[in-house]
Amino acid sequence: MTALLYDLIFMLPLGMIAVFFGGFFGILPGGAVPPYIAMLLALSVCLSFKHLSDRRKFILPGLLLAFLLGALLIIDRERRAELFTENLWILWAVLITVSVYTAGRLTILYASVRRALMIADILFLAVLLFAGQKLEKWVPLPMLWLLAVSLIQEVEGRWTRSGDTDHKGHLVTVLPFPILLCLIVFLLPASDSPYDWNFAVKLWERAESTVKHVVSFFQGEKEEYDAQIGFSEEGAFWENISAAPRELMKITSDYSADSMIYLRGKSFDAFDGRNWTSAFQGTDRDLMIDLTETACAALSRGERAFSDYMKKSQQRIRFLDFSTSYLFVPLKTEIADGMIDQILLQENTADLLAQKSLSYDDEYAFSNYRLNQEHEAFGELAASVSVPSGEEWDAAWEYISPPFFKQSKDNGDDRDVWKPAYTDYLAYRQRICQAYCPETVISERSSKLLEDLLADASSDYERLVLLEHFLSAYTYTTSPGLLPEDVTDPKAFLDYLLFDSCQGYCSHFATAFVIAARYLGIPARYVQGYAVPVERAGEITVTSAMAHAWPEAYIDGLGWISFEPTPGKKRAARWMVQADYDAQKSQYAPDLYEYGREDENSGLSEEKTAPRAPFDLKKVLLPILFGALFLLLFFIGDHVFCAWRYRRQSDTEKFRIRCRRNMKLLRYLGYVPAQGETLEEFRSRAVPGLSEQALAFTKAMELHLYAELSPDAQTIWIAEASEEILWEHLREKKGRRGLLYRIGLTL
Repeated sequence: MTALLYDLIFMLPLGMIAVFFGGFFGILPGGAVPPYIAMLLALSVCLSFKHLSDRRKFILPGLLLAFLLGALLIIDRERRAELFTENLWILWAVLITVSVYTAGRLTILYASVRRALMIADILFLAVLLFAGQKLEKWVPLPMLWLLAVSLIQEVEGRWTRSGDTDHKGHLVTVLPFPILLCLIVFLLPASDSPYDWNFAVKLWERAESTVKHVVSFFQGEKEEYDAQIGFSEEGAFWENISAAPRELMKITSDYSADSMIYLRGKSFDAFDGRNWTSAFQGTDRDLMIDLTETACAALSRGERAFSDYMKKSQQRIRFLDFSTSYLFVPLKTEIADGMIDQILLQENTADLLAQKSLSYDDEYAFSNYRLNQEHEAFGELAASVSVPSGEEWDAAWEYISPPFFKQSKDNGDDRDVWKPAYTDYLAYRQRICQAYCPETVISERSSKLLEDLLADASSDYERLVLLEHFLSAYTYTTSPGLLPEDVTDPKAFLDYLLFDSCQGYCSHFATAFVIAARYLGIPARYVQGYAVPVERAGEITVTSAMAHAWPEAYIDGLGWISFEPTPGKKRAARWMVQADYDAQKSQYAPDLYEYGREDENSGLSEEKTAPRAPFDLKKVLLPILFGALFLLLFFIGDHVFCAWRYRRQSDTEKFRIRCRRNMKLLRYLGYVPAQGETLEEFRSRAVPGLSEQALAFTKAMELHLYAELSPDAQTIWIAEASEEILWEHLREKKGRRGLLYRIGLTL
């Protein structure tokens, strides 16, 4: 038993790992239980052939074949070939298990193989940790088990021991400890996101960041920007821009795939033809005022339709190789509880700033509302919005405000100052128009171009969308050249881009969009930040190459809306609205009740009224019957074979067989010779519980073993008589279970 447990300690986890990877690579059914059952059965057959030296090793494979034969007989002949093709993975499971058994034997026999396996195990677990791979607990558990038992084996191999030096027995003895370790790991709760074990990378990043900060301090640089790729405190235009990707931030988001996260950094309101500057003085309520105004527009169609236009998302940002006072957040961001308590926000010039410079490993979380801006329903909403009333304003605030805002009055803290009152909103509208829609003059040819372009537009939002599409048809380049010296005002800049240069990068097209929007009487501003493409939800690395500039326009009653006029940059992400679902239902899901009533013979009615197939007992009993028949034939055949072979053997072999059977019967009765105990001592100890006749064969055994006397017919008869008496004792002690012992004795 010890040898069997020792083999299972290594082979069972190896088999589980092999089956998991078989499912991962598509060889076996992934995430299913049957491959593991097939592996256990095949491994049991391999171990039975190793540990059973007699005929018992044929029982398990014979039973499996009998069950398989019985199952095949109850299956239609036409279906058998199809089933074989569908279950071809069973052959792969058997081959994988045989390979696992071979690898397990090599691991047990050679310490070098075991050490190589342990190193590979550690490396693979390390890769899983550093990659943040999210797996079910039971997947790395066999690897942890192999690592634990291999370490125990290595420690034992270096001990100087006396007495019992059986290392297999030692490992089996301490088996409860690795079992307890794996059980604790399995039962302990785990977070939804992988634990960040990248401590080595963090140490390196921290050291690198510290060196850069020290250098920056002595050079007199407070903050780090690469203005050439679109984000800078200075809104200048460059002759050439180049991307030197540097990892700046990590953002964890639940955004859907094929969308874009626009992280606003700094906004500008004044343009002199060559540079953008910022003079607008915002308030600490402006962010929530804008969000509430947009919510009023969405709720104007009813609470049920709110998610047609706005959806809430969660993000978290952690800084890497970056130092700044700006907080990068999307446009419709909700001031979060943690941002107030930990970051201590200041809002100035419509931007979010921290009171201290943020650098490596600083992080903050926030919620924001995505807009279904690419859906035609959003355009319809934007074309029909109006200024909300005071009641609508209060209702929208109650609908979107976070719980900690609603509880602020009860708790007696000062967070209620963030709540935007309706009077704040009215004053905000006036400030927006004054700051972001100054009187803008453009040339006659630019005016004519816009007039022709927007002739069919019926709303400000539609005009902005047409303008966005028009500018995105120009040429994007990272080498636009310097602005001519005669470009000294917005009018000259717009003419230069639209008619002379016809190319540029994001700053050029965002600026042209803002100038044109202001000429149309729509407040607009120029924004710098990062445009982060999203391929899947989860963690995304923000690099310096993602720095970007884009315009935002204000639509009265709807709030600020972002646009993307840069050629090749726009990602048209949208989601279905309720009207889309209703249209699908009416098109693909007819009234089932009416359909069933009009056509009683339809396939749907037949499916609903079809009787359940009766349980076929034959399908269960036939494989069991074949298994039982195999066992019966096996034992009968074995008995006949043993009797035939017994008759052909010599008296010495017959006597030895009887003695082995008698000693096995004594073990069944609980009498086992102790280590170093002679047959005479054993007989003296066992006689009180049995009888002299039951142990008479032991005297003949002594003469045969020690005096080397050959047994004769009389000696064999004594051994046979002792066997019958021992069987009587066994029947008295075990009752009906004695039949099972007789079966075991024959094997």
